[in-house]
Amino acid sequence: MKVCAAFAAAAMAELLCSSALAAPDERCRSTPVFAVAAHGGETSRPQDDHGRLAAMRAALVRARAALESGATSLDVVESIVRSFEDSGLFNAGRGAIANAAGVVETDASIMDGRDQRAGGVASMLKLKNPVHAARLVMEKSPHVLMVGDRGEAYVESLGAETVPPD
Repeated sequence: MKVCAAFAAAAMAELLCSSALAAPDERCRSTPVFAVAAHGGETSRPQDDHGRLAAMRAALVRARAALESGATSLDVVESIVRSFEDSGLFNAGRGAIANAAGVVETDASIMDGRDQRAGGVASMLKLKNPVHAARLVMEKSPHVLMVGDRGEAYVESLGAETVPPD
């Protein structure tokens, strides 16, 4: 089974900045009305918390403060996911588990609902923050998805940070 990076979704924050609620030519602006939802991943069997709930709560507190300060929803989404990837508490980034072959492969995607741009990475072996690599694909390339070793080399050339595969 291929391991996908867990996604945190600040979907409600993004929704409030979508074209349905903002003029098409207007950039998202911080408003006093927003919501943030975080998803710490999925598991097929019950697990002890090990600090995941506290990490999600802390991420939401930081997200709310960032949105209140005028941060974009896209920046907040990436920040939440990066904090999960860095924590080692979630099946994402540092905490990702190996597939059936014993190899850790991570995936991530991100989308900007304002203009429907998207970027993603899949089957990455050494990216520190796959969600950041996905954003680099979206913002700094003509592509939507980078896969495997050639895709990983490409996102490295865009500035994605790598770590040893172990």
